[in-house]
Amino acid sequence: MNLRRLDLIQLAYLRAVAQSGSVTGAAAALAVAPQTVSGQLRVLEQNLGRALFDRAGRSLRLNDTGRLVLDYATDMLSRGEDLLRAVESGAGPQASFAVGVDE
Repeated sequence: MNLRRLDLIQLAYLRAVAQSGSVTGAAAALAVAPQTVSGQLRVLEQNLGRALFDRAGRSLRLNDTGRLVLDYATDMLSRGEDLLRAVESGAGPQASFAVGVDE
């Protein structure tokens, strides 16, 4: 797998399903159709080559691989949110400029 197949939107959908416990709950929280969420999760699982959830009736539970992916997804999404806030506020690393005299 290469990074071009890793989609932050799919990771956000994974996080939403993990938080809500269902595709329907995640779709409502994200204001998208349940088919969008389930389709994107299916693509993520195909790209990773692993299932991420175990089905428990109508709800979904993360399996071991899903928990691993969720841990990384949480970090990645958090950093992305930090980036957006930094850009919006104009904050971020400031370049330093030092002037000195060499004797």
